[in-house]
Amino acid sequence: MPVLIAALVLVPSCFDNDLSVDSPRPEMPPPRVAFGSQVRYGVCCGPTSMCCSDFNSDGYGDIVTGNSASDDISIFLGRGDGTFGDPVKFGAGDSPSMVCSSDLDSDGNVDLAVANFDSGDISVLLGYGDGTFAQAASYDAGLEPRAICAEDLNGDMNNDLAVANSGSGSVSILIGNGDGTFCESDSVIVDTYPSSVASCDMNGDGNIDLAVANWRGNSISILFGRGDATFESGIRYMMADDPYYIHAGDLDGDGNIDLVVVSVNCYSIQILMGSEDGTIAVAGRYYGPGGPSCVDAGDLDGDGDLDLAVSNWNTLEVSVLLGDGSGKFAPSANYRAGDGGLAVLCRDLDGDSDIDLLLANRISSDISVLLNETND
Repeated sequence: MPVLIAALVLVPSCFDNDLSVDSPRPEMPPPRVAFGSQVRYGVCCGPTSMCCSDFNSDGYGDIVTGNSASDDISIFLGRGDGTFGDPVKFGAGDSPSMVCSSDLDSDGNVDLAVANFDSGDISVLLGYGDGTFAQAASYDAGLEPRAICAEDLNGDMNNDLAVANSGSGSVSILIGNGDGTFCESDSVIVDTYPSSVASCDMNGDGNIDLAVANWRGNSISILFGRGDATFESGIRYMMADDPYYIHAGDLDGDGNIDLVVVSVNCYSIQILMGSEDGTIAVAGRYYGPGGPSCVDAGDLDGDGDLDLAVSNWNTLEVSVLLGDGSGKFAPSANYRAGDGGLAVLCRDLDGDSDIDLLLANRISSDISVLLNETND
């Protein structure tokens, strides 16, 4: 499928689409948010990803990690007070690189889909609603699948899967049949080594689009969905900071989807503001001193505006950047976490309506839980 490249040297009129152009760093007051000391839970073998959902239908958030070194996933059931039980393992494929949760078989229970880097496939584990899962079923993907997300891509009310394949420079689309099984529908070429994919409606047409970070291609790709699980020719935005992870959300409340892109090698956090037609432009670039590897958004200080939490590969810290509701963020404040942070989530874990932090730490083989004490 042909790909349109948006770059300053090729299309002089598209200056806003050249994302390698630097921008002034906004100056804001330092953040005011407080977290308690981290509590860490051992995972055993190198967690590389994490998601949070209610796996046992008790109304409390539970955690699943993908463990690349042990070819499995770990389930931590939440007690509702910010603490978690001992992990229970379930098998996946070879070297799980990312896990996502969704109801894949329309039974009301949360299921799991896992991208397996070394075996070139995905694992689907159907949930029983009590915190346990059926044996994994595998489906072929591209070469070295690195990231995965679940979304209804064709409007049939069943969740489908989009898989970023780093080895083949593509995104595979697997169509859900509504019973937890899948069939491959399409594969879209993006750029070199896609490492992250996010689903969102970038252009407001009601169809789900995909935003892809191409780590070694120094670019991001926007794939506009047609509503039938196929995608129009992608727009590729060239960047200078070898983007590793991408997050999609409305950062300034204007109804348009914006993007946050982090680079573990170039120590940067870039804010890309979206417009009604799905195009994006750089709004700010922030320094991430710890080697940013993942980012999530949530209202961490309770002011109604989205803030950012960033995991760091090179330091024992998580970074918090407080937002002012316009897409601008304060300089980062850092809080103690585990070693080799590869994933971060913003969730209310103890039911007090304050947003807490979860991190998956690959080097220290554990997860960190930091409860929000800002309003205590």
